[in-house]
Amino acid sequence: LMRLFDPNHPSHEDLAEDDPDYDYLTTALLSLIMGLGTTWLIFFFRGFKFSSFCCSQSVRTSLFDFSVTLGVVTWTLVYQLCFKSVSVQGLSVPSTFEPSFQC
Repeated sequence: LMRLFDPNHPSHEDLAEDDPDYDYLTTALLSLIMGLGTTWLIFFFRGFKFSSFCCSQSVRTSLFDFSVTLGVVTWTLVYQLCFKSVSVQGLSVPSTFEPSFQC
């Protein structure tokens, strides 16, 4: 995440071409907040497994099992709803679903 604070990082060139109002410090700060917030939320949800909160053990186990998914989805929604005007680098997802190794 700290690499985004470097003004010469290659990801800034791609985003600056698409948006004339692009500011690399805004992007870097938002990416840092989203990354740390996602990590914190994951550990927060994982802490429910052995706590006495929520209704039952199955609800606590589900929060524990899906903590990564819940953290990523939550911060994606925060970005989409609150920071739509800030350009951030997204995840690179392949167009096809296939193994990444050769036999």
